[in-house]
Amino acid sequence: IHTYIHTYIHTYIHTYIRAAIAVIFVALVFISFNYYKNYNAPLSAAHQIHHKEKIGVLVIALGRYDVFWEKLYKSSEKYFLPGYEKHYYIFTDSKNLKYKDKENVHVIPHKKMGWPYDSMLRYNLFISQWKVLSKMDYLYFMNINMVFREIVGDEVLPQKRNNGLMVLTHFGFARHNANPDTYSYDRNPKSTAYIPYGQGNVYAPGGFNGGTSKAFLKLSFECDKMIRQDLKNKIIAKWQDESYLNKYILDKNPLILPPYYMWPMDEYYQNSVYVKRAKTLLRDKKNYGGKWWLRGSTDIKSTPFSRLKYLILSNIALSPEKRAKYRDIYAMLQH
Repeated sequence: IHTYIHTYIHTYIHTYIRAAIAVIFVALVFISFNYYKNYNAPLSAAHQIHHKEKIGVLVIALGRYDVFWEKLYKSSEKYFLPGYEKHYYIFTDSKNLKYKDKENVHVIPHKKMGWPYDSMLRYNLFISQWKVLSKMDYLYFMNINMVFREIVGDEVLPQKRNNGLMVLTHFGFARHNANPDTYSYDRNPKSTAYIPYGQGNVYAPGGFNGGTSKAFLKLSFECDKMIRQDLKNKIIAKWQDESYLNKYILDKNPLILPPYYMWPMDEYYQNSVYVKRAKTLLRDKKNYGGKWWLRGSTDIKSTPFSRLKYLILSNIALSPEKRAKYRDIYAMLQH
């Protein structure tokens, strides 16, 4: 009897486990299918209304950053200002860029300049194409690691009272209750990006901003002028192009959208109330080789294995010099 009961229980448990695994598998397949169907589904007719205004999307993909391009393009086509004619102007040194043959993708070849110039001199890239870009009604710059997950519509179009500009509240200052003294403005009086304490009402990220083509190109010319002046004096502002952007908008009353219009996927920010409301996400560079690998500053790609490898080496290396070296590499791979 004991053997019979044991066999019965053993068989019952195994049958139950197999059934549970089957149910979980079917559920995962169903969820995956629905996600794929919804992600790739065409927009409803309500979102296919034709607007006469043309939208120019500015993207920089120098070095290895072209790895992000495909998802940005696909998600923007579906979710960003649907119903408008969009044109993508991508500054890149990539030879194998996806969608480069699309009618609305305009590849502008540009050589990699190295960090921080690939990012900081973005305004110079834009004004180099001002004749083409001025034919657009609106221009928006987007970080290439952005991905849209919900409709971002007319709410991003600034009004006349906004001087034709749109910015976001930086996600890093979402909890600071708009106290300007906490903002990461450039506080160096020698820099053209200098903003003294007590001034400002928003800290805007450099990763998603725009406005009318006239206003955005004026911003680009002025920011480039400030950057060139600082470089002439051997000064680089605290957060490069972002610092100059914040200085320029200081007295412009731009349209300010909430931080969930560009929310990071980094672990640090995942407990925020803004995660579920995020309209776009910034993909974590650490999952794509790390920012230093993407920039071409190192050939060591950030992966779970490489991070574990250098963590171990930083603790077991025999010489203090090697331990310090491996600690620096491990720290680099965290970003």
